[in-house]
Amino acid sequence: MSPSTLQFSSGIRLGDFGRQVIVTENLGDHPVRIDLVQVAGGQGMGVSLFNLDAGSAGTPRRRIELAQLDSDDDGAGDVILAPGEELFVAVSFAPVNSFLTTAAVQVVATDIVTGVSQGSRTKVIANSDGALRPRDPGYVEPDSTVAIDLGAGSIVAAPFPATELFSGAEITAPAGTTGLTHSGSSLVVTDSAGETLSMPADAAFVVDVASGQRFTGALASAGDIDMALLELSQTGAINVLSTSRQQGESAEAVELFNGGETTRRLMVVLGRIDLSAPVAVVGALVADDEPLPFRLSCQLTKGPELDDTAPIAPARGPLEGGTTVTLRGRGFYMPATSAGPHARVSFNGVASISTPRVTKGEDGNQTIVVVLPPGGAATAATTSSSTASSSQGRRGAVWWSAERPTERGSIFLYR
Repeated sequence: MSPSTLQFSSGIRLGDFGRQVIVTENLGDHPVRIDLVQVAGGQGMGVSLFNLDAGSAGTPRRRIELAQLDSDDDGAGDVILAPGEELFVAVSFAPVNSFLTTAAVQVVATDIVTGVSQGSRTKVIANSDGALRPRDPGYVEPDSTVAIDLGAGSIVAAPFPATELFSGAEITAPAGTTGLTHSGSSLVVTDSAGETLSMPADAAFVVDVASGQRFTGALASAGDIDMALLELSQTGAINVLSTSRQQGESAEAVELFNGGETTRRLMVVLGRIDLSAPVAVVGALVADDEPLPFRLSCQLTKGPELDDTAPIAPARGPLEGGTTVTLRGRGFYMPATSAGPHARVSFNGVASISTPRVTKGEDGNQTIVVVLPPGGAATAATTSSSTASSSQGRRGAVWWSAERPTERGSIFLYR
């Protein structure tokens, strides 16, 4: 992917957005299928496929999965890159606070001939004039060390450092080491469907995720490291939530949004894959196990974010306004009483006509219903039609942050 690091300018303020494009090129000898495009970390960031000829991109999402990549509904992705072909990905950023924001944009592709999946990534830095987001004073680190029985050996899991957990800064190795070495333990877990996960377990970190928080983990390494996200129950049982196990150079990511009412204890497990066979030397048996450096970012965030599958409906509205618009997502500010203060929503910098109605479903997802104001729909430069996308223009929808009601956050939407 190019560039390897993407930095947004420091002039993007609350209510505004920026967009840049990164390129993924198929440098192999076989066609590859794009299986996943996602952004890990980075509040206010999203990704969408960019049409170079039209100069346009779709609504940003945290993850572009099979449903968005399968245009003919045959269960297989339809974005295929022949050798030498390129994929353009638009990366958007709409700040939700004044702090430095970091993320990793990751693309997973599968070789059509060999079936081997490979991940690649670009590191993203935004709002670079802001200070690091401080540690939440209410966050309590889990026990200093937690011994976990993995099914084939055990591992001592340390709490992920709280300072980096909130700032988004990377760690480069477990404390007191220069990289990942083989511990000899393996994670062997059978899920409720009878499927068994087996992978090396050489380092582990524990994080407590409160209700309404999102946890993301992103890893990069020149070697092959697998990554698993587990949940530790109060009974000691281990539940596998997700894994990221691309081959070759590592570009891995896992995440979870806690939409429940109670705190969940998660564990990130890293397993090194490329142990060479022992080599006999005079008087000793030596294994090729030099420490393998890596960069790992784990983040806890809380606040407004749009739903990936149906963020806004309708996506277009008349310039004269009057259309009822529904925003779907999480972390929207909900007033304690009907007297308010209420969430505030604007389109293209114009405040909505009605008082936003915020409701929360049993699954933790929220909706905001508002009425599009006159002038809230921005006229597309390529058309003279009186009806244009309500999400084009310099601003997206803006609301007050649930975490800090006096600090604005924003949704970035465009067609």
